[in-house]
Amino acid sequence: MKRFWFIIVFLALVLSACSATPSDHAHMKKIDTWPINNWLQPRPKKDTVFFLFQDGDARHLFLRYGEQDKDLGLLTRTFGEDAPLEAQFVDIEGAQFIVFWVNQQSLPSPAKFILLYRPRTSTPHAKTRGSKMVEVTPKGLSVLPIFPLEQKEWDALQHLRLLPRQVESPPLFQREYDPPYSLHGRFQHISFSR
Repeated sequence: MKRFWFIIVFLALVLSACSATPSDHAHMKKIDTWPINNWLQPRPKKDTVFFLFQDGDARHLFLRYGEQDKDLGLLTRTFGEDAPLEAQFVDIEGAQFIVFWVNQQSLPSPAKFILLYRPRTSTPHAKTRGSKMVEVTPKGLSVLPIFPLEQKEWDALQHLRLLPRQVESPPLFQREYDPPYSLHGRFQHISFSR
């Protein structure tokens, strides 16, 4: 009988840890936020915001829709152990997002932009541009949206650059992916009841 209750208590603890919110972890420090209402269709009735928290040496991502919080897990060094950035891939109601955190302390000067190139397509009339540039906040947070119309062509990354405030200056970091860095299967799907 003791074993039965031990298993029940253990499962309850695991479930409560899996449904944790930022307020459940007093030891986490909020790094930054990034609202995404304008990038979702139809536009949400409630504020939808990414929250990035510091948890020791790790960055933890949450998504808030109104009063609901979803734990999206830790950002990872998916672009290489030597790359000065971490990322998490999220699909919200069909719109895809790459959430970046740039380690500004590991760069010679702060990064202001992330510039990404997709591979050239064999489609003669591509519907999307071949590059995207997104701003990096002073605290290192950046969010790249990939809208449903773009997802067919933005299914991989060919080149990644971290740029300083003066974009014509040399990159602070760059990486060429050969073969291209595939985005297939990387996005975790999130749906909020609206």
